[in-house]
Amino acid sequence: PFGDRVRAALQAEGVEVLRPAAPGEDTGYTVALVDSEGERTFVTATGADAKVAPADLSGLRYRSDDAIYISGYDLAYPESGPALAAHIGALPDGPLVAVDPGPLAADIPSERWEAVLVRTDLLSLNAREAELLGGSARLQSRLHPAGVLILRDGPRGATLHVAGEPAILVKSPVVKAVDSSGAGDVHVGATLAGLAQGLAWVAAVELANRAAAYSVTQSGPANGPTLRQLREFDGPAVSMS
Repeated sequence: PFGDRVRAALQAEGVEVLRPAAPGEDTGYTVALVDSEGERTFVTATGADAKVAPADLSGLRYRSDDAIYISGYDLAYPESGPALAAHIGALPDGPLVAVDPGPLAADIPSERWEAVLVRTDLLSLNAREAELLGGSARLQSRLHPAGVLILRDGPRGATLHVAGEPAILVKSPVVKAVDSSGAGDVHVGATLAGLAQGLAWVAAVELANRAAAYSVTQSGPANGPTLRQLREFDGPAVSMS
């Protein structure tokens, strides 16, 4: 039943599912616990979503302008992590590889992490996760040569680290947080959406800050704004087509 709900939600968004359903398996679920300040923690029970074999990935084909988004959850899980790390590490230049290690950053085995980092074009994570992984300077030095690091810091905004350039702090709108569930995912998704629309890095991060700020004012994890909601949210119109 959870797999059915996920497929229906993806179909409603026009997202094509590239792999068939796993027979006899259901998608896992997460219980989100949110405190009075809007901070959250998760209790997760995995399912088919945490089981990926090399054969599941071998038939995938990418275009040079594709973006591939990898979650640290997938890399940490024992049945999906090895296959995904090998797959990403072997990708040729072209598609943009975006990685968000998430709360399980310290649980990703080092050999998987190293294999993925050297092919990562965009690493987006929060301050706590960066410290768990050795700090922003060390992380940036281990990325793909032209890799970009985005260090998210909640209401203070996000710091953009582009190779060979000074770090830039991109400020965020100040809002009353209700639920921070999914804010990091919204930030990465909005960054990729901005880049796909042709925005430069600073403008894409500014867009992502606004989208994440909007998301924490809403309850629940599926809270990314539509473009119309973002245009109406606390400030001037966003210049995207």
